[in-house]
Amino acid sequence: IGAEMATVAEEVDDQADSVGDDVSIFVKYGQATPGGSRQVQALSLFPLPESNMDVIITSAQYVPEQELFLATLRNPSDTDGFVRNSIVINNSGQIEATLEDQSPRFMPAGSTQVFRYNLSITEQEALSSQAEFTTSFGTDEGNLNTFVESTEENVFSPPRILHISTVIIDDNTQADIEAVNYDRSENRFNVSLNNTQEQSFTRVSIRNINIDGLNTTISSPLEEIPASSTENILIEANLSRDDIGETDQITVNTRYGERESFLINTDTVSARLEVSDTGQSFIQENTVIIVLVIFIVLLIAYLAYILLRTDEDSSS
Repeated sequence: IGAEMATVAEEVDDQADSVGDDVSIFVKYGQATPGGSRQVQALSLFPLPESNMDVIITSAQYVPEQELFLATLRNPSDTDGFVRNSIVINNSGQIEATLEDQSPRFMPAGSTQVFRYNLSITEQEALSSQAEFTTSFGTDEGNLNTFVESTEENVFSPPRILHISTVIIDDNTQADIEAVNYDRSENRFNVSLNNTQEQSFTRVSIRNINIDGLNTTISSPLEEIPASSTENILIEANLSRDDIGETDQITVNTRYGERESFLINTDTVSARLEVSDTGQSFIQENTVIIVLVIFIVLLIAYLAYILLRTDEDSSS
């Protein structure tokens, strides 16, 4: 036992969090005393490991030419998670705008993400303003109950305040998601990206997948795509038949850009899960060849048998 108990423990913990309870989950296992006694001797007692996810807000930038506000966040931990921003643009006490995420954003472990928001202010207004971040995060998009704290001394709650700088962006990349399917024989997703412009870097994530009965988000490592090419991004995922049956609509997102640390552009597609099987496809596509090979082998065996019988008859 072990993996099964951990899954149950996670579900109990998530349900407790959803109603505001703080529950410590332990997995305890042991073996019965020899001799038929019902007494169980504990072999180990340990708490369910806690997530060590963290989020660092590294910059707040404004692009005057495109009227975009850019928030750069980094997940330095080895745990995937989700973030949600609410950002107030404060100009000496005057609220210029409030920028909010409509839904949690996925942040892979060790990644740096640039989130963009439409913001129409002048360059001077941006330079005289500060961004007040209320940023929550967690490993479960339904329980983002940890916040990025203020930098002020003895203040352990949001907002996190950053001064806004201006920046000029020269990024001509354009990558579109053309197709996505799950290859059951290879246990992986295939995401086809069409890069129509400059060489770019990309990271692809897929949400709303059932793995071992749990709704899961997976992502690819950072990939480099040559200019004017179509690349197949592979994401490993072991889905059982039940997982495939319970996974209906998936959401595929790609973040890309000319610089690997500045993936400013994005494309998102929602689609039904398409399942393929390269093993079966190979057989279907090469049925005629396979039949011919079998026929030739049988023919050779038959001719060898006839020759052998002929030799035996001649000898007798």
